[in-house]
Amino acid sequence: MVSAHFSVLYASCSTWAHIALKGIYTSIIASIVILVVRIARPRGSVLGRVAVHGKDEKQSREIYVPMERTGSSREALVHPHLVVDPPLPGVIIFRPEESVLYPNAVLLTSGLFEYIKQNTRTGRDTSGIPVGLPLPLADRL
Repeated sequence: MVSAHFSVLYASCSTWAHIALKGIYTSIIASIVILVVRIARPRGSVLGRVAVHGKDEKQSREIYVPMERTGSSREALVHPHLVVDPPLPGVIIFRPEESVLYPNAVLLTSGLFEYIKQNTRTGRDTSGIPVGLPLPLADRL
């Protein structure tokens, strides 16, 4: 009688342990998938200036917040009516939000280069230059 009760208790415990192990394996696999996606598709944002005034009007400082308010939840923390001024002309302030590694560096730099081409003025036509080609080599094209 005692052995029958013990075998039922053991069977129910092994079922719970099996379910717990499935949950642990699922969370490990989900973490690895999220890590690979973040490595493959790094995020970043271009920053702009906001003047912040303290209690005394004499004390003010500038902070840098994302220019665009679409994307990650960190960017959503900026107040929608806040005016974000771009930095000085010719200056781009970029903050990567993920690790920049060898496999994803080309994707990150090409996106940054496209932003620079769209938002800055250049002295020469760079539309026919492939991304990543140094300008002295581009002159030979």
